Amino acid sequence: MRRQNVNTLPISYTATFIFLVFFVAGHTLASVLPFEFQKPFINLVFGVYLIILFFMFLHKNSSLPSKPLLLSLIFILFGAINIFIHSGNQLFVLVGPLGTIVGMFILTKYRLALGWMDVLFLILYIFFYQVYFSVIPDLISRPGFDEDGIVFDISSSNAISASLNLTLYAYMILSKYYNYDNKGKLLLISVINLTLILIQHSRASILVGLIILAICAFEYSKKFFSVFMAIVIGLIVTYWEVIVFFTKILGDINGVAAYKGDIRSQAQEEFFYKMDSFTFLFGHTIRIYSRDNLAYTYNVFLDMWDRYTLFPALIFTFILLIRLIKWRKFKYPFYYLLPFLAYSMVESMFFPNYWDVIIYLVIFTPKTD
Repeated sequence: MRRQNVNTLPISYTATFIFLVFFVAGHTLASVLPFEFQKPFINLVFGVYLIILFFMFLHKNSSLPSKPLLLSLIFILFGAINIFIHSGNQLFVLVGPLGTIVGMFILTKYRLALGWMDVLFLILYIFFYQVYFSVIPDLISRPGFDEDGIVFDISSSNAISASLNLTLYAYMILSKYYNYDNKGKLLLISVINLTLILIQHSRASILVGLIILAICAFEYSKKFFSVFMAIVIGLIVTYWEVIVFFTKILGDINGVAAYKGDIRSQAQEEFFYKMDSFTFLFGHTIRIYSRDNLAYTYNVFLDMWDRYTLFPALIFTFILLIRLIKWRKFKYPFYYLLPFLAYSMVESMFFPNYWDVIIYLVIFTPKTD
């Protein structure tokens, strides 16, 4: 992927609106919309992608970086093969990689007005306060309170924490891509986000929120990061008993024993237990995950195997390994992939998803100096 001078790209507010709504906030909207609006929203997204593809072919310079384009085409090809083999109807496995092509076109042809990301966060804070934080009976302990029953039709309250984390993650990546100097702002948002996530109690999102906060602190100032880590370690030592009490509220965090009792473990156990020579190559259908009405394994790499067959999953894993080995050649330090990798082990929120193009930036954008 040849790196262009993004400072010379024209600023487009139309491109900014489209990218923020249908890429950065796409998963959030899909999570919070009422059930009856889910299918119309997917149709709207698909229609927007097709319109942009039409204009992309009319654009005087419609060329795209070859490596991310090739990876997207591989996902589309093998996703179509898998749908045909399994007689499936999960068309989003094709819409998702199609979206990464559209997203790369927007990011390589236009400069986004990233100041509107601040407006997006303000909207998220107000909305989540109204539907969740103003309703819960206590900020820490809520035994017997069905908080998932008060929020969204198809998502648990964990969608709030995931939305905050991944919206900020996108903001961080886009800021570095366009060379925006807003490290202090990103650090402030990461502190606010982690505070809200601690209140919401999503274990995976707390871990990712801490990783994102650490990255923001490190990018802001190496000295500040050292002070931050010293404070964190000091707080852990000082308030260990409080931390143990809080983890009990979150649920048993006791390694293997907790994992074995989790639905993620159950789904992944079925993934391997029910595998034969055919499913080894082409993956399972969602019908095999019978326990607790599961539809996936809660692991991005295993679900990629199911949705796109073994071949693309191996290619993607190989790309990540090459990215780790040749980390000096890329714009983003490898630690920018840590939030993605952490979520990938416990949630299936990428490939396909609306914000996959953000991961493409981290993986493929080369260093220019």
